[in-house]
Amino acid sequence: MTTPHFIAQLRIYGDPMPDTKYSLVTIHPLADEHDLLQQLNMQPEDCQLCDLYWAYEQWFFFLSIAYMPNQPPSTTIHRNTHARQGFSFTVRTHVCPLTRSTIQTVLHALAPWIDREHLIFDSLMDGRTIPIVEADLARASR
Repeated sequence: MTTPHFIAQLRIYGDPMPDTKYSLVTIHPLADEHDLLQQLNMQPEDCQLCDLYWAYEQWFFFLSIAYMPNQPPSTTIHRNTHARQGFSFTVRTHVCPLTRSTIQTVLHALAPWIDREHLIFDSLMDGRTIPIVEADLARASR
């Protein structure tokens, strides 16, 4: 369970996404947020990038999910000790457009990885990025 401290940190960035089992705040609109897309004069297919803040258990992460059709899907983790969240994930996907389901699928894949591999967090040097998955974590959302 995510601690109240990290939920409070998450709220700094906006209201958490409703109807989800994960505590997160998205920065970019998603293809299934029809009212917001209309206000922004955007189409669902324009939703090819989503940055978000994610409070999970006792950690706080920044996550960037990007549609990159000309690059192989992959996921990396990066450590930045000067950032509030400390660790960032970058997910390259061939899934487009990005939806709430896409985000849920990615988090559902990352959560067990974090549960298994969190001990590497202490050994990952500041400024270093390492690959963790060479697969499309968003693929199951289709």
